[in-house]
Amino acid sequence: MDKFAALPQGYEIRLENQRGYVGILEAKGQDHYVVLDKPDPRFGRLIKIARPDLNGAPLGMKVVVDLTAVLSPEMAQGKIIEVLGDPGKGDVAITGIIRSYLLREAFPPEVLREVAPLPPNPDPAVIEAEIAQGRLDLRDQHSYTIDGLDARDLDDAIAVERLGQGYRLWVHIADVSHYVRPQTELDKEAFKRANSVYLVDRVLPMLPPKLSNGLCSLNPDQDRLCLSCRLDYDDQGKLLEGQLAKTVIRSKLRSSYEELREIFAGRLPEGLPDWFLESVSLARDLSALLSAQRTRRGALAFDFPETKLVLDAEGQVTEIYGEWQDEANHIIESFMIAANEYVAAFCDSYRLPAVYRVHEDPPGEKMDLVLDYVQDLGLGIRIPRDISPKTLQQLLSKMKSEPYGTTLSEMLLRALAKARYDTADLGHFGLASPQYCHFTAPIRRYADLLVHRAVKSQLEGTATRKRSKNLKQIASHISEMERVSVDAERDSQDQKVVEYYADKLGEIYPGKISGFSNASMYVELANTVEGSVFYASMETGYILYYPDRLLAQNRDTGEYYQLGDLVKIQIARVDLDRRFLDFKLLQHTETPLHGGGGKAGHRRRSRQQEKTGPSRAGKLGRKRKKGRGQRKLRGQGRKRK
Repeated sequence: MDKFAALPQGYEIRLENQRGYVGILEAKGQDHYVVLDKPDPRFGRLIKIARPDLNGAPLGMKVVVDLTAVLSPEMAQGKIIEVLGDPGKGDVAITGIIRSYLLREAFPPEVLREVAPLPPNPDPAVIEAEIAQGRLDLRDQHSYTIDGLDARDLDDAIAVERLGQGYRLWVHIADVSHYVRPQTELDKEAFKRANSVYLVDRVLPMLPPKLSNGLCSLNPDQDRLCLSCRLDYDDQGKLLEGQLAKTVIRSKLRSSYEELREIFAGRLPEGLPDWFLESVSLARDLSALLSAQRTRRGALAFDFPETKLVLDAEGQVTEIYGEWQDEANHIIESFMIAANEYVAAFCDSYRLPAVYRVHEDPPGEKMDLVLDYVQDLGLGIRIPRDISPKTLQQLLSKMKSEPYGTTLSEMLLRALAKARYDTADLGHFGLASPQYCHFTAPIRRYADLLVHRAVKSQLEGTATRKRSKNLKQIASHISEMERVSVDAERDSQDQKVVEYYADKLGEIYPGKISGFSNASMYVELANTVEGSVFYASMETGYILYYPDRLLAQNRDTGEYYQLGDLVKIQIARVDLDRRFLDFKLLQHTETPLHGGGGKAGHRRRSRQQEKTGPSRAGKLGRKRKKGRGQRKLRGQGRKRK
């Protein structure tokens, strides 16, 4: 722990790749083993359990193991510390995911004692005292929230007004820093969690529900303390000036994306006030202007459907479908991006000790591999080696109408650097933004809370230009916790998906080829679920995989398999413990290759194959990860930009 000595007591940093060990207890002869849900790179899946260390655990149960020694590259030793229960039960599986990622569930007693005296709503005397000290009173303003119907932590509200021929946008964000003070038990716990985790059937909030769903949530008709960003635009969407201020608001209405879709379709829900409809119309126009500006500067728009799971009261999946982000979602996203950019410029101009949301230029080699493949498709775009957001934006636009467009877009996304937090304002490549931070979600992200504290210190005249010694460590910690959260959220959806298909063995579905690895091709169904067709399971011929061309060929028949080809598959195997979903290929429709078509396209690729040859592994192909389900889910998490 010496490397963390600079941190205040109680602020423990999550070590990279730190994990828990969860699996199923099995016996082989007189020996007992836990077969892990996910392998460890040091020893694989097997942990040997001595009889005294079973601690009464029954065979066949999902258990948590404390690792005591690594015996070999194939095995470790440990002792059972918790029995989770029957692995076939959905609740047990999700609890296993929580344990494997060492996620925090219940809040410690000392944190609950600290928040117990807080009222459900701000004391009117506190509100008046804050206003007397200079906090702007905006309670008469027509502000409102727009979020999903199931959202409980409403951390942002907006108000859009006409300003001459232009627009005035207010983005109101809950003033979480007023209640979560440094060095408190509440702050230490929020730091350890670093963000809320949105599993498929539950939320593990960063803050106790009394704050996240109550005192800090911008619920309608309740006074709330906020940190607000005012942005004035001309009629072309050009920013004229901005302001940051501590405020008090009283949201007049809670709306939803679903309600906005009805309004935009001309189906007006009953009882909506005229002021709201007028404000939504202005918001729609301003959002379109801001989005167009970002497009002109080269901001990337990766438009993938988000996998949506409908659960019944028992937590069982009843439906899976792909939901595309639409104009209703984009309005709020557009305004949040605008506020984040303004606040980042504010912090940078005053050299405040803040953390920034950094998205650096893509790694050269990884992006070159993707671009070489895209270039070979003949999309008619000259691709320079000094790749820019504008170039990628043009590629994404060109690929939208292609049968393999979504898959190629995903390849480009995976080739980009991963966004992270840093103390240096290095810009955001994906948004083509020179300055960017996270400001708009302090209820669920510790990074935003840090930015709020920095901004308020400047507004209150207490700012320091000196960065804390440990701010870099803090940025690394919250970046790591974000990665953990994304992985846990994805695993929880994977788990529910395989549960859904567990009783559908033998059923037949249409799909399309969406990717390749050295051992299998991937097929995506219409509902966005993806599974594997193993080459070894194909009944005729020997399959060759060409990684640099991202296609496979039947050596015996000459048939090609390429991105976007239509197929019919049968559900062949579902592994609930490892979250695997495997398909059997029943029918394949070979489509002409782009930029040459049919046999000409095949000849073009054959010339390339003479150079590269078939391969058992490829840098562009997705490898089958041990312990990871054979499907992918997109759109994980909430408003991560």
